[in-house]
Amino acid sequence: MHQGKELEKALKLVPRTRVTGVFYRSIAEAAIHSLAPPKPLHSLGPRKSGQRFTPKNGPACLYMSEDFDTSYIETHGTAASIAASGHHFVPPPTVIIAISVDIEHVLDLTVPAVRDALGTDEAELSGPWFEQMLAHDSVPTHSLARVAHLSNLFEAIRFTSVQKPGAINLMVWPKKLIAPHFIEVNDPSRRLHQRIPPP
Repeated sequence: MHQGKELEKALKLVPRTRVTGVFYRSIAEAAIHSLAPPKPLHSLGPRKSGQRFTPKNGPACLYMSEDFDTSYIETHGTAASIAASGHHFVPPPTVIIAISVDIEHVLDLTVPAVRDALGTDEAELSGPWFEQMLAHDSVPTHSLARVAHLSNLFEAIRFTSVQKPGAINLMVWPKKLIAPHFIEVNDPSRRLHQRIPPP
């Protein structure tokens, strides 16, 4: 991964991708009802413990997946992966939310030319971020996300799932979204409806 000014320069030159469609977010049922009214697009969770593209105490963000199964597997990790292979797994109560997405400026790390321009590869991007963080080592994905966020060039990062090879995830910085770009919960009942930014 390029560092410092070299990474800043590379991010200015890579193409930004528009992403539209329906994505899925898997949330523990208890978390859904921890706020009143429920806010399924609440985005402060990842920064508490860190995530692949979120340092501890980093910017608010949301993680979602391009398909239903991946969102669940990403939430429940190895246990859910075992279940997918036919072994016994008793899941905790979980809610999967369908989210309409229309985001104009996405850093698409699934594109080989983008990875090359940033001086990285799939192996580095899928590395053991949690172990690196615990060991107080440099976490390449955190470094990349930090510079991308500060650049104000991107609203989200698209990347390959580690939990389900071949699947795609999306990490969104809600505060970067400016209308007409948006993310919106698909809920005809309106009980869990939320849109960022609000209409």
